[in-house]
Amino acid sequence: MTGADYQIAQHTPSPSRVKVMALAMAMMVPTLIWTVSTFLLVTEVLQKGIIPGLIAASVAGGIILILETIIVKASGSFWIAFFRVALGLSAALIGSIIIDEIVFEADIDQQMEFVRTDEAANSGERAAAHFTKTHKMGDMQENLAEAERYYKTLDSLARGEADGSIGSGRRGVDVVTQMKQQQALMAKQDYENLLAQHTNQMQQMAEADSVARLKAETSFNSHSLLKRIKALYQLVSEDIAMFWVYAVFTFMMFMLEFLVIILKLCWPETALENESKAIEKLYKERTKRLYQPDSPLHDPAHIPHVAGMLSRMQHFNTLL
Repeated sequence: MTGADYQIAQHTPSPSRVKVMALAMAMMVPTLIWTVSTFLLVTEVLQKGIIPGLIAASVAGGIILILETIIVKASGSFWIAFFRVALGLSAALIGSIIIDEIVFEADIDQQMEFVRTDEAANSGERAAAHFTKTHKMGDMQENLAEAERYYKTLDSLARGEADGSIGSGRRGVDVVTQMKQQQALMAKQDYENLLAQHTNQMQQMAEADSVARLKAETSFNSHSLLKRIKALYQLVSEDIAMFWVYAVFTFMMFMLEFLVIILKLCWPETALENESKAIEKLYKERTKRLYQPDSPLHDPAHIPHVAGMLSRMQHFNTLL
């Protein structure tokens, strides 16, 4: 798992063996965390059943074990080290979020009710806004206000004509007064018709709002992972005590999953690693010498099948 040769590691000093065992055990920590947390996430949070949970846990645990093996074995340039750290950070961050979803499940369930209410309200507001735009409710309200002002103006003129305060100045109901009263009556009917249309549209808009809210609440999935993550961060952002509890717990889980990277970067190199590097360097130097002009490989006598042909030729010459 760690890339160390077991036969060689047996004969190395104790620090070398301790480091190999520590890295192997450290690799199992995030693997077990991911396996258990994925199973609980699928079965308890997402409510998908035991069989899907076992499958998901096996796949997640296997992937994390492969990634941790790559992290431990990878070495070389700056970019390889950067990739190793980035890979470890990503796995640790995702793993800590999954653990948070499991540990704070009850708190998240409570917050999801507020999320449900907010989404239903937003759906209703969007439906009402769409209805207002489609049926030009703004123009209707302006026309209604204008009709009301026009009706009140004509009614005031008719009343003034009747009491003699304006117009002809004669008190009583004459032909002019009747004509103005008729105009005011017609304006009132137009206003009432527009008011009835506006009231009907307001009722239709309220129905559209109610239907949209009911549809949003019915289709709302409280087991949606992204929504639950959103609910978790809404919950901890509203209360400082919850935030610190969440932060400490998440940091602890993050460090546990980042343990392999910490050991790999901070643990000094051991005699076994130095020996492995020396052997690798020795092999490279030997291979490099074999390809140089003075390499023994350029002498045909050192090539097995060529040497055999030369010996047979010498034997043939002797027979002649």
